[in-house]
Amino acid sequence: MPTYFNLLKTPIGTARDNLRNDLLDHLTIMNNDGLSQVKNGQPFWSDHTVGLFDFTFYPFFERFADVETYRDVEIAHGLMNLMVGQYAAGT
Repeated sequence: MPTYFNLLKTPIGTARDNLRNDLLDHLTIMNNDGLSQVKNGQPFWSDHTVGLFDFTFYPFFERFADVETYRDVEIAHGLMNLMVGQYAAGT
């Protein structure tokens, strides 16, 4: 996700604010469209077993603490489909 890495590299200012909003928009799209099939209680994004999406995005969410800490971005509570995988990952 280029937006994520650009957000980490960008100094304080309007550009950073725009990137923060873009990242949250991307996460909302992933949550609402890409992960709309996630059911409550399943431990991974794809199903009850680890899938390609889990392997692809787990490292991204593992490093998400960087933008939470240094760029004041956090996953909104309404994005619960994204949170399923985070809880399964133990983060």
